[in-house]
Amino acid sequence: MSARLWALGAGILALAGCAGVAPPNPGAQPSAGGPAVVQAPAAGGREAGLAAIARFEADQRAAATAAAAAGHWRKAALHWEAVAVLRPDDVQPRREAERALVQAEQTAQAKLLLARRARQRGDAEAAQRLFLETLAQAPGQTEAADALRALERERVARQHLGQLSSFTLTNRFGANAMMQAGAARAPRGRGPQSNEIEHATLLAEQGELDGAIDLLAPLAAAQTPNPAARSLLADLYVRRAKALAETDRAGAIRALESSLKVLPVQPEARRLLQKLQAERQPDRQSERKSPGRVSATR
Repeated sequence: MSARLWALGAGILALAGCAGVAPPNPGAQPSAGGPAVVQAPAAGGREAGLAAIARFEADQRAAATAAAAAGHWRKAALHWEAVAVLRPDDVQPRREAERALVQAEQTAQAKLLLARRARQRGDAEAAQRLFLETLAQAPGQTEAADALRALERERVARQHLGQLSSFTLTNRFGANAMMQAGAARAPRGRGPQSNEIEHATLLAEQGELDGAIDLLAPLAAAQTPNPAARSLLADLYVRRAKALAETDRAGAIRALESSLKVLPVQPEARRLLQKLQAERQPDRQSERKSPGRVSATR
């Protein structure tokens, strides 16, 4: 607030200059023993300056009253500070400013308590709004600022995990039905693998393709393979291939071959594999024709 008060003080001094001593008259003649004589300010200029200061003070008082009525106590305090600069001998503006700051702190504490309760009951939207209102009254409130950052991280995480691929959404319904049908055939003490598939899905959505593949591979290679696990594993191999296509063409080809081994009927995987293999042929031919190569049998 101090920087803004300095700006207000500069504006007030400018206004006060209108009511003060007028600048020297360029046409004034110097006296016999000293500098040029300064003419007294015109009565109209002084009256205009005083009127401008009076209007500024009235505007600040009105703004302070309106802000306080709306519960914007920090804003009200700023306006009362401006009046206090104009009236340094008047204790009333300073007291009003101090009272507004006390109200701002009390309001901030009340908002903070409501925000905590909203967060505890899981109402993230209300908690975010209340934490923002807390900071509006107390900009230096670190708990509210930290809580807002945490809420934003949680929102981003929920959004990220909720953006499942269409493949995952399509196969999840089939996986549920298949696992329910196979639950009766499962050995005693072992239920369906829904947890493993769910865990693999979350790992994949976080970019942990290797971890998801390692989790699904045993389910897909079991004596009675889980169809949902096979479909998801094949899709993850394709995603790995796409990620490697630019930097590790051989690794991408191996990933596509693994995908087709798990689930042979995949037009996209087969088309991408043919494309990468065709691009790899010129590289092999150039290697064979390179004069620097030495025959292994020589």
